[in-house]
Amino acid sequence: MSSKILLKFFKYYWTFIEAPLHRFRKTPPPSARNLLIARFDGLGDFFLLVPHLQALAEKGFQITCIGPAFQKRICTYLSLDITCIPFVPGSFHELSQTVLEVQKQSFSHAFNLSMNAWGGIIVNRSFSAAKTGLLQEKEHYVYKGARLFYNKTESFDPTMHGFNVLTSVFANAIGDYSATPRIHRPHTDTGTVLIHPYANWKPRMWPGFPALIQRLAGDGIELKIIGTKDEHESSPATREVSHKVNCSIVTLDSIEHLLTEIDRAGYFIGNDSGPAHYAALIGKPTYVLWGPGYYERVRPLGTDVHIFIKPAACRPCRQRGDICSDGDNHCLRDIPVDEVFAAIRTRINERNDR
Repeated sequence: MSSKILLKFFKYYWTFIEAPLHRFRKTPPPSARNLLIARFDGLGDFFLLVPHLQALAEKGFQITCIGPAFQKRICTYLSLDITCIPFVPGSFHELSQTVLEVQKQSFSHAFNLSMNAWGGIIVNRSFSAAKTGLLQEKEHYVYKGARLFYNKTESFDPTMHGFNVLTSVFANAIGDYSATPRIHRPHTDTGTVLIHPYANWKPRMWPGFPALIQRLAGDGIELKIIGTKDEHESSPATREVSHKVNCSIVTLDSIEHLLTEIDRAGYFIGNDSGPAHYAALIGKPTYVLWGPGYYERVRPLGTDVHIFIKPAACRPCRQRGDICSDGDNHCLRDIPVDEVFAAIRTRINERNDR
């Protein structure tokens, strides 16, 4: 039997047969301040969790996070004293090893903050006094057997921002709790305009970036275009313009490299993507081109965030493919280059006049 078939078998076995048995198994923890957090989402979602990790750590909680490998690297970069156990669902062996690692200690609370069964299985089989599952947007993201894993499930108004959702989840679990949308991180300011014109999902990529880069560079503004090798190669128009004008092109080789570039920048411009969330949360002047994403729920938060957004009846978009179902991605195409250029040029002029 192949590993994937075995994994699928045990997924259903652990969900529908064993989960009800484990759900109410309460093991008194050695400390009432141990938390287990499962989060399997992308960069942006994890960055929204980071201020909560900082706030919980400051209150004396010991935290173990389960999720993609980048979580550990980000926590190390930010000097967060968080235990991170990397896990990407792929085989029965990997899942079993993760569960065994989690079971080496016990927790006062365990949370699955992602809408998937893998986090539910891990939380359900942990030695935790309370097991909470976050079930948002039930018509889209709730998985089979979800309620079997937990002794408590929570859901909130889908228009409630994800950061505030997390605040409510933790406050409901531990009582007196609050956090602010800010990542405490020393950073410099070189005055450079840092542009990340890419996104993991093509309909989130603003088509005006080549023209904006040309306008900004032609106006003598110091630019730096960042992206991975694959990202640069995936956008011929942006790459071609970047090579023609006076700007630096940086090929990112790690998550640490990305965060360092944002730390050193004067301004950040990007799409609805993880890097924009980090820039916003550390307080950089952040300019975001907003397309099909759920604005009310997942927009970047911070003290200096400027979002360019135009009306779109189809927002938030529910499609899965790389081509806009309406045919022209008008939610982003309706954002004019002149408007974005003017906002950034004005901000730079104000800074230079101080």
